[in-house]
Amino acid sequence: SLSTRAAGVQAIPFFLQGCALGNAEACIRVTSAFAMNTSVNAGEPSYFDGEEAALDKQHLAYADRACSIDEEHCAFWAGHALGSPVSSDADKTRAMDTLESACDAGRSSACASLAFHYRQPTAANDPRKSVDYIKRACETAPSKTSSPSCVTYAKALLLGIGLEPDLATAVQV
Repeated sequence: SLSTRAAGVQAIPFFLQGCALGNAEACIRVTSAFAMNTSVNAGEPSYFDGEEAALDKQHLAYADRACSIDEEHCAFWAGHALGSPVSSDADKTRAMDTLESACDAGRSSACASLAFHYRQPTAANDPRKSVDYIKRACETAPSKTSSPSCVTYAKALLLGIGLEPDLATAVQV
């Protein structure tokens, strides 16, 4: 029997074809396959060959294709572009604009991506902005009780990360 990973590798040609035919979800699946390819365990199947930087550029190209097909997928592309060492400054600026617009429109995942960005030491590290965005991600999450964003926000409140500690509010979140 095939492992889940091996079955996923066998599905990649179908996702590539779907993406070429204009299916944004298929492009997202290809993007995810590229992202997972860089951490393939020894002996497990791999679909993509090449050095990591080249794979990263291809992975971003498929995410961008999904965005060009369906703008609902632009926040997905933007999150990947911000974290990529091969993204150009123009791509990173576009990614920030895309995520800020999506966050303003109530997309919790976009707010969470911005919070993550502002926590990174390689980015414009700004704990206060990070907490502001994770709070917005929590407020717009479909389920507050199972939202990683709400857990992260409560932890920031409890420990005083980027703001004064606030146990009462942390418990309410």
